[in-house]
Amino acid sequence: MGNKQESFFDLSGEISIWVEQESSIHIKAATAYGDPVEFTLEEAISVHEGLEKAIDRLRELEEL
Repeated sequence: MGNKQESFFDLSGEISIWVEQESSIHIKAATAYGDPVEFTLEEAISVHEGLEKAIDRLRELEEL
């Protein structure tokens, strides 16, 4: 798959979670102004779930 990115979470471009090159999880968290991202409890739970999905995907790739 090469450099294909699999996205698992995106919050308005402020926080993104993806798997890249089938070998690593990338997390980007910054506002358009470079400030830290703030989120509610519900949004934090969504971030957690997105990270879990990315972890599960990496585990699947390791088993191939």
